[in-house]
Amino acid sequence: MTVFVDSPLWRWRGRRWAHMISDSGYDELHRFAQGLGKHRLAFQGDHYDVDEEMRAAAMAAGATVTDCRDLLRRLRSAGLRCRDPWVVLCHTCSPAAETARHLGRLSLGDPLQPAALGVLGALAGPVELVVLQRSTETGVGLHGAAASTIPATPAAAGLEVHVWDVDGRTLVEVVAAR
Repeated sequence: MTVFVDSPLWRWRGRRWAHMISDSGYDELHRFAQGLGKHRLAFQGDHYDVDEEMRAAAMAAGATVTDCRDLLRRLRSAGLRCRDPWVVLCHTCSPAAETARHLGRLSLGDPLQPAALGVLGALAGPVELVVLQRSTETGVGLHGAAASTIPATPAAAGLEVHVWDVDGRTLVEVVAAR
């Protein structure tokens, strides 16, 4: 497994940021990032942005430090360079029942839409919904108070489900290949 980070040169929101990549595949990078607590929807198409603290954690977990030019060269030579940003299809925060109506109006298809609606049924109170799409995948993020256990989603081809505790509320990410 080879994961790389560059120097935290980019300033944003009062922090300095770096990039984290893998030159052997996205699956490896997603597993590594998840082990660090990085959310799947934070994936930028070919890299994760990491602040200085997360960069240090990545290095402690075995990431190799390199410069940004080498990072880009590695992505290109591995055929992993991708400029495919997320496009926001929907972003709302409303009561769970209204969020279900928003989600129901979208044409996300199987297995993504039923999985997202199943997760939504386990959340209560105001629920933040974000639906993101790019050429290779569609992601749904649901953030709200867990009213019951998040249902196990049957493994389906190209479907990923991640559950996080964020500030005492549950964040569920459901990502499907397109």
